[in-house]
Amino acid sequence: MALPGDRGAGTGSQPFTPRWLGALDTFERRGLWNISTGLMLVAASVMLLEATARTLFSTSYPWAEEVVRYFVLWSIFLVFGLAPRRGHFIRTELVFDRCPLWLKRVLNVASCLGGLLFSAMLVWAGWVQTLHLRRLAMVSETMDLPLWIVKIGLLVGALLLFFYFVYCTVLVFKGRDPFQSARPENA
Repeated sequence: MALPGDRGAGTGSQPFTPRWLGALDTFERRGLWNISTGLMLVAASVMLLEATARTLFSTSYPWAEEVVRYFVLWSIFLVFGLAPRRGHFIRTELVFDRCPLWLKRVLNVASCLGGLLFSAMLVWAGWVQTLHLRRLAMVSETMDLPLWIVKIGLLVGALLLFFYFVYCTVLVFKGRDPFQSARPENA
């Protein structure tokens, strides 16, 4: 599995990948990806059930909207850091590829620091929100589920994104491009 920065600088050698990143990659690929997909499938099934029940039987399930909302939320936040780790980081390569090497490094450092700041703010917001909801003992509208359990998905996803940007920062300071495109060079 190719991680950002795993393509050597033309040497053909496989650079060192920290053990914790390999474990995180395996956990994301085998665990989080499957859980996220399952949650999205359940959400789609519940939406289909609700639409069918409303259309054919003129009845509605009050819990269906909540289940769909929470499952989609968790599905997205669980894999929040997964797409960038696969090389699907948004950047304007048409401009970036024409920049001199020193400017590319400056832009990569700025991207890493911006990503660290953004993900750290998300971690802080998720932490504050989770503590607040837990302290207030708020529950969901129809299912009486503790809302802090539902909303902790933001904290989990933000932590995974933060770890991704920590790794990218390490790669930048080692002189590698952490945001290489997932597309082949000659495509």
